[in-house]
Amino acid sequence: MNAAEQWKLLEQWERARDGRLDDAEAQALSQRILHDPEARRFLAEAALMDAELRVGGEPVMAAPVVVSSRTAWRPRLTHGLTAIAAAIVAAGLVWVLVREPA
Repeated sequence: MNAAEQWKLLEQWERARDGRLDDAEAQALSQRILHDPEARRFLAEAALMDAELRVGGEPVMAAPVVVSSRTAWRPRLTHGLTAIAAAIVAAGLVWVLVREPA
C-alpha cells in the first residue's frame, strides 16, 4: 500500500468514526478491512496510536498483572485482622455490660 492509499484509508476511517460516511462508503470500507490484511493491520496500528495519544501517551494494552504469592495473602490478612479486632471490641462491650457492679 503506497502513501496515497494510506492517507485515503485514514481519511475514510476518520470520517467513519465521526459518522460522516454514507452507506456505500461505509460498506466499501468494511469490505476492504475484511478482505485486505495490510489495510486491517494499518488501521489497527493507527487506532492503537490514536488511543495511546488520547490517554496521554500511556500504553493502552498493558502487560497482564501478575499477583505474586507474596502479595496474594495481604487482602486475606487484612480481612482476618479486621474480624479479630471486631471480635475483641464485641467481647469487651459484652464484658463491660454484663459484669456486676463492685
